[in-house]
Amino acid sequence: MKLSTYLSQLKAIHNIEGLSFEEIAKICLQNSIEYIDVEYPELSEKGKSVVDIFINNGLKISSMVYRADFIHNDDITDCSNALKTAKEFNISNILLVPGFWNDGDKEQECLKKSLTPMKEIVKKAEELGINIGFEDYDAETPVSTSEGILYYLENLKGTHCIFDTANFLYMGEDVLSAFNELKPHIKYQLHCKDKSLTPKGEQSPSVSKSGEKTYATAVGKGVMPIEHILNELKSGGFDGILTIELFGSKQYLSDLKASAEYLKKYI
Repeated sequence: MKLSTYLSQLKAIHNIEGLSFEEIAKICLQNSIEYIDVEYPELSEKGKSVVDIFINNGLKISSMVYRADFIHNDDITDCSNALKTAKEFNISNILLVPGFWNDGDKEQECLKKSLTPMKEIVKKAEELGINIGFEDYDAETPVSTSEGILYYLENLKGTHCIFDTANFLYMGEDVLSAFNELKPHIKYQLHCKDKSLTPKGEQSPSVSKSGEKTYATAVGKGVMPIEHILNELKSGGFDGILTIELFGSKQYLSDLKASAEYLKKYI
């Protein structure tokens, strides 16, 4: 297994700590973090220079996040361009968010409608050697539950699950139950996110649909069953990317180092 973290988190370290991107890249490599996860807009001409700094200083891109609106719109032009950009950067995995619910949506109709453009995208991606994955996204989206993820996995052959170890909390779904359902589909990447029940300093909470509040913390320092999930995946032969996810942290640098230290035993 290999370690990754989000480019946006490294930008936060740059802003908070005053470190250069070159210095941050060195810190990543010193802590066995060899990859970054990026958002599609970060690969635009405006954001490309920052990405290039990290690439030129020894890091590689593990995956790209693309947020679509296929549950309302069947235009694939922008997503097709995102695939071409991914190919240019040698990115082999895309986390595709199908869209976000609006008030009054007829959900089953929207889901069915979204399959037509998404089948085209999956086909185009396959031709480019790119894998399409779905995460348990903690927002009002079709893939916020295991049922929603399985709907796409079953209807879009060749797709996979990018499992997040904490996001099922948003909908109040049991993390281990969801993991057991989705485990056969976790092939390339795991998002390692832990949660604390108490804040550190002036942290803003993540709030679930039921109103439960949780707080970002270093991987291995919270209440999520990350060790169990990692051991299960390792015993099953998983050898993909472990992405350290710390959104909401007030101490990104120390949490990044602590997370990497915890995860090193799996790489």
